[in-house]
Amino acid sequence: MSAWINQIFKSAGPVIRRATKDVAKNGGVKKLREVAGKNGYGVLKAGTQYVMTKITGKRR
Repeated sequence: MSAWINQIFKSAGPVIRRATKDVAKNGGVKKLREVAGKNGYGVLKAGTQYVMTKITGKRR
């Protein structure tokens, strides 16, 4: 498990951005999506960034 990815969500706000190269270097996007989902965030890729947004409503 990547401590770097877990640390992202420790005291995060409703929107988090991380560079794709940093995610690849520190655990990968698969792990990022897994940890994000467990913490109530959705993940999308926008150019050279991954953007995580807090999901407050029902997931479909």
